[in-house]
Amino acid sequence: MKSVIAASTAVAVIATSLTAGTAQAFCGFYVSGSNEKMFADATQVVLMRNGTKTVLSMQNDYRGPLEDFAMVVPVPTVLKEGDVKVVPRIVLERVDSLGSPRLVEYWEQDPCPPPAPPPRPYRERSMKMSMDMAPSAPSVATGSMGRGGGDEEDAPRRQAVPPVLANFSAYPPALTAGVATPVTWSYDFANEPWPSPTCIVDNGVGRVGAGQETKVTLAKSTDFTLTCSNSAGRSQKQVRLNVVTVEAKYDVAEYQIVILSAAEATGLDQ
Repeated sequence: MKSVIAASTAVAVIATSLTAGTAQAFCGFYVSGSNEKMFADATQVVLMRNGTKTVLSMQNDYRGPLEDFAMVVPVPTVLKEGDVKVVPRIVLERVDSLGSPRLVEYWEQDPCPPPAPPPRPYRERSMKMSMDMAPSAPSVATGSMGRGGGDEEDAPRRQAVPPVLANFSAYPPALTAGVATPVTWSYDFANEPWPSPTCIVDNGVGRVGAGQETKVTLAKSTDFTLTCSNSAGRSQKQVRLNVVTVEAKYDVAEYQIVILSAAEATGLDQ
């Protein structure tokens, strides 16, 4: 499955609704918007191949919230409605019994165990501690008084400091293709620039402040560059927004199936 995820075009099958918060498990992962914990202690996987067709069957012992819950599985191609099915539990139980190893274990106690070693002598040790407490010297506060009566013209001018960007990020990091999505731009500086810099994001976003939200519509994954500048200089940072395309939606038994595709596997994970 790692080779599929790392391919130039990756596809993911989303069962039920996709929200925030993830849990790693089997050959995919679980997603939930609830604060409750999600568990999958064991997973049964059956992989069969006939010619160029591969069938993957999974059974998971998922324990966790049922609302706002999703199971994300990577697949190498867009699956049609007839390609996704729900099979009875007995099918995997039958395959498991056929492929289970046959193990027989024999155990015999040694009739002549070696003698136990004699106890080691116990030696008492004593420790002495001493502590010298010296009286602390009284603290003395010192200060100095500057010359008074100076004019404002005598005060030095504040030197301009160019901005140095430390971080730049955008949330959410992945967008649905062709859908206007609110994106929050976050950044901070590694220093204290002076005067206050003006920060602009390219690709039509324009001037932004830290934590500001703007709507973005993308057809493909795009790199956005943040430029912050003042009279002393400028600094730039870049962030990438990945685009995910909804290829298909349909229902199979109690599951709502959504198939997503992206040029980069990072977008599917996000």
